[in-house]
Amino acid sequence: MAAAQHHRRTRASQGVNRHKYYATLSAFLLFAPEMYNADMHKRFCLTLLWFVFSLTSAHAQTTIHVAAAANLQTVFTNKIIPAFEAKTSITVVPVFGATKTLQQQFENGAAYDVFVSADSVTVDKLATEKLVDPLSVKPYAIGTLVIWCLKSAPTHPKSIGDLTDPKIQHIGVANPKTAPYGAAAIESIASASLTDTLTPKIVFAENIQQALMYAATGNADVSFTALSLVIDRTDGQWIEVPEKLHKPIVQSLGVAVNAPAAAKQFADFLTSKEADKFWRSSGYRLPKR
Repeated sequence: MAAAQHHRRTRASQGVNRHKYYATLSAFLLFAPEMYNADMHKRFCLTLLWFVFSLTSAHAQTTIHVAAAANLQTVFTNKIIPAFEAKTSITVVPVFGATKTLQQQFENGAAYDVFVSADSVTVDKLATEKLVDPLSVKPYAIGTLVIWCLKSAPTHPKSIGDLTDPKIQHIGVANPKTAPYGAAAIESIASASLTDTLTPKIVFAENIQQALMYAATGNADVSFTALSLVIDRTDGQWIEVPEKLHKPIVQSLGVAVNAPAAAKQFADFLTSKEADKFWRSSGYRLPKR
């Protein structure tokens, strides 16, 4: 956490230093003409113009780094990021992973500008740690947990209870300690009174995307995953896990303390009406805002 705070203090001080330089140079040009001749004046004016141009160019080429939960990979890559970049000319560099893994990276110094979580608890914790601005924290979507299998799988469950079928020997589940969708899967299994029966079949994955790949590659017969990752796939089929079996997967975001203005632009875009269509078409529900 200390490393992350140091990084942001450094980034903030760099911005302050640029503005101090600009202010000092402007004051010199405006209020001390007697200190330099015409040739010097020309050089200073050219320097000032170059500096303003460099600031404008830097703004136009702004890049932000976003920590994004693994369930967001498809909707971010195919829909949201292209739309945002086309609208703003801001480049978004996402890092996808399990929410708790990304949290640990952030706390250990990873320079993320926006943290887009698969839950709300993690972002709230980052806010208490002063890594994200508490005023920026807000829900952006509600995720849907599904059970997915290949069309060529030995059996196709119609309900969570069908996972007891002897033909289903391996079930992919994201690590519940690091992935909120994995935690929802384990909670659902427990709520359906299937823990003792299904636990021997479970194969844990690092994140929800990897859990999906277990089933997609035949290393698991079925997997619990996010609807957003499979809604557009044509090689498999899925059933929704009833939400009554687990707590709602309310997903929130936060903007890093001292992040550039572009980070807030991206956060605002994620909760805009323009982005709503992307969330809905990817299997998410919208929270109250």
